[in-house]
Amino acid sequence: MYSDEISTDYEADIELQLENGKVYRYKGNGRYKGINARMERIKVKDAGVYDVQ
Repeated sequence: MYSDEISTDYEADIELQLENGKVYRYKGNGRYKGINARMERIKVKDAGVYDVQ
């Protein structure tokens, strides 16, 4: 694991393609402030539903 300090504006188009065939799309923007800690994998517990195909 490694980390760094961040204060960055962001804008994102996110697409999640699940093994069950569902696709979720999100748009977002803002300013991230804090410490970014990264490992090899990210787990999503609850992403919500905005645009489902």
